[in-house]
Amino acid sequence: MSQNRRIEYRILADLRVHRFELPGEPVESATGVIRELSASGCRLECSVPLQVNQELRLSFQLLDGHQVENARARVVRRLSQRSRRVVALEFLDLPEPAQLLIREYIVWRESQEAVS
Repeated sequence: MSQNRRIEYRILADLRVHRFELPGEPVESATGVIRELSASGCRLECSVPLQVNQELRLSFQLLDGHQVENARARVVRRLSQRSRRVVALEFLDLPEPAQLLIREYIVWRESQEAVS
């Protein structure tokens, strides 16, 4: 593991993926829910089996209304969680504005939870 790896804050989430695309494969029937989110990746529960190193694109809406569109990601590990298909994704080449949206969303969510 690299010593220069940046630490990202992550939060529990329940964000529906409204577009899910595997390169070269139509997946109109695929669904997914982001269960954990950081600016560098997410934990995704999905309706289709995904393999380690497989790349995909996904779009989702944050609860504050902002959209993250066409985020390219790679499966870094498959997680065993009973009968659910859960994978850890690393975002690839996520544009800085999208990273900023996610970081701001995490801060916003933490402030909402602190008030509750």
